[in-house]
Amino acid sequence: MLPFKILASIVILLGLVYLSPVHVHGEGKQKSDEFTEQIMKWEEEGIDPNHTEATEQVLAYIEDHLADSYVSMYIDRSDRELGVLVFAFQEEVSEEHKEKMHQVVEEPAEIDFLKITYTEEELLAKQSEIDSDGFERGNYTIHHTNPDVFKGKVQVGIDPFIEENAQRIYEQYGHEMVEVVEGFEVTMLEVEASITDDDQGEEGLATNEGLSNETAAGEMEQHEQLNFFQRIFLTIRSWFQS
Repeated sequence: MLPFKILASIVILLGLVYLSPVHVHGEGKQKSDEFTEQIMKWEEEGIDPNHTEATEQVLAYIEDHLADSYVSMYIDRSDRELGVLVFAFQEEVSEEHKEKMHQVVEEPAEIDFLKITYTEEELLAKQSEIDSDGFERGNYTIHHTNPDVFKGKVQVGIDPFIEENAQRIYEQYGHEMVEVVEGFEVTMLEVEASITDDDQGEEGLATNEGLSNETAAGEMEQHEQLNFFQRIFLTIRSWFQS
């Protein structure tokens, strides 16, 4: 098991994912721009939107008292822009421990606790079971499977996403550990842009079925961001596996 100081650094680093929206065009781009402006405002006010100090304080307490049960943490921004630090455990945390962890956290940081339903190993086993049966299922295609330890589900992305196809998945693998969602095929977007001294200011050409240069550039930026965080994730996983 990694030292908690390293774990704290990982948590803080991964917290940046929640501050780097990958939807960069259309409505997603507008929300991204608005959130970026909000981050700048928080920083001007001396507010850390990742709550680094609070995270370190709680992880230090966990290291001393709850290390055997601790799983991981994430920042939940679904109901609060500043986010709630959610710490996940394999066992239910006593009210005494919860109260003591609340005491080491200062505003505007907020914390919450989650008891996971299934371990990562159990979810990976279920994912392997689904994957081993193949991805082309006749009436539909499975585009991705993704274990989510916080939800306690293996997310299965299918296309076409209709009730009949989703029900087939649930009948075969059960409802307890599976969540069927709409799946999309992921492909590399190739963009070709030619800017010369004679055509400065003209838009480059995107080669993906007539996508505008702005949209194509946004998709490329999204892909690059995802690759960046995937490399971080793989690096962190290698620490555990070494």
